[in-house]
Amino acid sequence: MKLITTLLLALLLSSCTFSISAEELLSPPKMSQQQESIYRALENAVGTSSFKFKYPRRGENLSAVILKDIDSDGIEEGFAFYELKTGDSVSTWISFLRQKDGVWQSVREIPAASSDIDMVSFAKITDSNRENIVVGWAIPGEEYSSCCIYSFDGSDAKKDHDVEFIYTDMLLENVDENELMEIILATKTKTRSSLRLVKFRAGKIVTAGLLSMPENIKEYKQLKFGRLTDNLNCIFADVLLSSGSTETKLAAVDNSTISELDAEEVGIYESFIRQKSPFVVSDVNSDGILDIPVTSVLAGYEEAKESDRLYVTSFVTLKNGEAQYIKRLIYNEEDNYYLEMPKSWGNSVTVKKQSDTGEWRFYIYNGSENVAEILRINVVDKNEYQDKLQIHDYKLLSEIGSKRYVCYIPTESYPGYTMSFEELSASFHIGSDISK
Repeated sequence: MKLITTLLLALLLSSCTFSISAEELLSPPKMSQQQESIYRALENAVGTSSFKFKYPRRGENLSAVILKDIDSDGIEEGFAFYELKTGDSVSTWISFLRQKDGVWQSVREIPAASSDIDMVSFAKITDSNRENIVVGWAIPGEEYSSCCIYSFDGSDAKKDHDVEFIYTDMLLENVDENELMEIILATKTKTRSSLRLVKFRAGKIVTAGLLSMPENIKEYKQLKFGRLTDNLNCIFADVLLSSGSTETKLAAVDNSTISELDAEEVGIYESFIRQKSPFVVSDVNSDGILDIPVTSVLAGYEEAKESDRLYVTSFVTLKNGEAQYIKRLIYNEEDNYYLEMPKSWGNSVTVKKQSDTGEWRFYIYNGSENVAEILRINVVDKNEYQDKLQIHDYKLLSEIGSKRYVCYIPTESYPGYTMSFEELSASFHIGSDISK
């Protein structure tokens, strides 16, 4: 009320004249003509105006009313999600709407599989001429959701399957590279975890492939589909294990089914289980091939306790049947940044953390001792930065809010090891998103 009073006073004191009332300021925004028409269509279908819209909690479509031209005829269809209370009963519904002479009409109301919506997507699953509506219904009190596929031809709507498909994460991909899309479902429940490939086959939506996943999965960090090699498509599931480690699980997609792949089968003789690494599968060199992160202990930390160890993350790609390492990164978990390490460093550089400041100091390492310091990186408050700048030749790498990411490069140069400030700036990144 104080805000409204202040606004009215400002308007009255202004040199300009406005024709506006307190009632107009307090009233909700007016609906557009199209929104009004959709609302009236729902009222007519439900028989009351006392319904409440329901909203998806993630994904590209976050509205309670979604307009989409699913059959490419130039006219949008409508899909509305709402909650209806009848006496002591509360239910959730989808309304399938069409336009006729510019007026919206509800064609069919279908009861929801749950009271909450996880996500809504559109894809050609059963018909190459028309997109299906793929709805993830969040199951209250559970870690997973239920995937339902619906079809709508403008005159009627229906659910396209009787089997329940549960998931924790979902992808819609053209796995077969034909006119129809497939659904990839990653699932974690209290009793099992799995990868499932769902597709339209012989007039039915069926499970084309199912793989068991590790029982000790804590969560899915990323689910991705793409090329492992020029001739092999895979599902890549990056999972966080209960131990705190991250693992990449591979599933080859061939002849409309899926089969598990391990590291040695594809020619990578390192574990896909990673320690203290936030990185996930990504096309880090933009060549269309997805690259897999693996970790190794940083030089000088081989004998350290696991809790004290630092790790280097290398991205490995497959070229002509051989594993090639294309990027080496070291991540500072405490200060949330990573540095892309120059190839010339090899395994001859280590890091020492200063206990009092948290600063990372980089040294040339000969296998038994630190030979020479080549770099310092620290994170300081903006006020501390000015002090450091006066005492040492620290330079600003980046800043977020009150944080200043600063560096110091010793004046003595070591060819192959010393980075210029420009090289360092290009190799330094805040966060852990390698795709940025």
